[in-house]
Amino acid sequence: FQSSSTPTTTDDSHLIRPLDIKTAEFGRRWGGNPAEAKRSATSAVTTLDQLRACMPPRYQHIESIANTQEAIFAATHTSIGCAILVHAKLAPTRRSVDITVKSTTADLSSREVAAICNSLASASSFNFH
Repeated sequence: FQSSSTPTTTDDSHLIRPLDIKTAEFGRRWGGNPAEAKRSATSAVTTLDQLRACMPPRYQHIESIANTQEAIFAATHTSIGCAILVHAKLAPTRRSVDITVKSTTADLSSREVAAICNSLASASSFNFH
């Protein structure tokens, strides 16, 4: 029995690979990816180094900006050939990380923002001592 309110999705995370691009290329692609998903993850992550360590390995770190506590990451979906772009902003006073994912499809952006948030939520402060 499956509830009609629970969408069925295929786990295609094995088709997602790191995308090594420069910050300028990330910026150009950001505007061309119309499907955006945002979420805030409660997490023990409080530094940019910890964020990098806790991101799923399928994401390539592109740049971190210490002054604003932000980082960007990129991946590509090998089957459909689209970039998956991630912007993360630390909110240590709230013990959370704000995540924005952009890709070409709403389903992909939603699945990836959920996967990233789950990865960050599973980070324990014990991992960082």
